[in-house]
Amino acid sequence: MFIISLGNNLIMSDPVADYTSQFQNKISKREAELRQITGQMLMDKNAETAIAKKMIREMLYITLATSDKKAIPWNTPVFYACDRDYNFYWISSQVCVHSVNIEENENVALVIYDSRVPEGKGVGVYIKAKARLVTDNVEIAKAITLLYRKKGKPAPRLSEFNEGAPRRVYVATPVTVWVNDLKAKGGEEFRYLRLEIQLK
Repeated sequence: MFIISLGNNLIMSDPVADYTSQFQNKISKREAELRQITGQMLMDKNAETAIAKKMIREMLYITLATSDKKAIPWNTPVFYACDRDYNFYWISSQVCVHSVNIEENENVALVIYDSRVPEGKGVGVYIKAKARLVTDNVEIAKAITLLYRKKGKPAPRLSEFNEGAPRRVYVATPVTVWVNDLKAKGGEEFRYLRLEIQLK
């Protein structure tokens, strides 16, 4: 602490205390800003999760990206349905490129989006997943029920999709799901933040 004389007045000054007080004020201000940002991010995540779930319910096709053991990529649209745990099911021939790729490499990527909206207004749901051929008859029955209910048609016989059939049921189980968060800067909208969400 220092005592400074200004004419007849004595002023006590403590630089350490002054610095500490200023630092605490900065910390408090930053904490308030972080609480506001965190709250906004939570609101954004909740809103984006609701939008993603709505899109998953309403869209008919997903874009399925696969690759073989040499990492050669392949992209294809598939008609899908999902269960309550957001396992994504589709039906494909075992000789299709994406089916062969899944046999070699279970790691896949899915994208769900509405291509009918105006440019710059679309929202996509991005999913990193593990895919496999469904061999359990109970799961096959569940999958074809979900798929044909979505088509508005009665489900065919189980024998049309189990071992030995030309078409089989596949499933992709999400590992990570995210959307691109939309923010504004300088009056123009742009996407810059990968916002991970939980579907269940």
